[in-house]
Amino acid sequence: MNTKGLEDFFVDNWKAVAGAIAAVVVLIAGYAIWNEMHQAREARATDALYDAQKIARAAAEQKKIPEADAALQKVSNEFSGTRAAFEASLQAGDLYMDAGTYPQAVERYDQAAKGAKDAFSRILARYNLGIAKESAGQFQEAVAAYDDALNTNGSDFLKPEIMMAQARCYEALNQAPKALSIYQEVQKTYAGNTYYSGAAAGFASKLGAAPVAAQ
Repeated sequence: MNTKGLEDFFVDNWKAVAGAIAAVVVLIAGYAIWNEMHQAREARATDALYDAQKIARAAAEQKKIPEADAALQKVSNEFSGTRAAFEASLQAGDLYMDAGTYPQAVERYDQAAKGAKDAFSRILARYNLGIAKESAGQFQEAVAAYDDALNTNGSDFLKPEIMMAQARCYEALNQAPKALSIYQEVQKTYAGNTYYSGAAAGFASKLGAAPVAAQ
């Protein structure tokens, strides 16, 4: 094996080689520092959420929902991009939903959906956003939110529930043919699930449709 050429290469280019190695070392060290800082920030955010939840629960018990929301929003604002920030927005939406203050619930669930970092969190936030918009009477917007949830990877486990919700919205919009089409699709696709297929058949019959035979 001729090692002379290799030795000459390193002699002639040692500065470049050393620089490349140094760059890799700096990159690895930089990532390690970033990762450590990221984990530390997540930990601080979790602690802040825990404290905010205590304040929010106490305020909610006294029906002071805006005060509860303010405590949770502090976490969302100060620790944007963390899991705790997502949870804070989602929980604020839940508080407003329980209080029947649907426009504010829409705002918080939308915030949660935008801050979700994984598919399951996005599905949850978008589905809740659809429920809030439906509850607020924003039926067309609710259909779109439900669509966003359906089009998120991993949403199959919630698909029949979302489809039924969309059908409800179409009924509220006086678009019976669209609602009926969804009910019939649920009956066909989930024939083995009597909870959904039975409910879909019942709602479809109210729209004047005969039961759909299982395929």
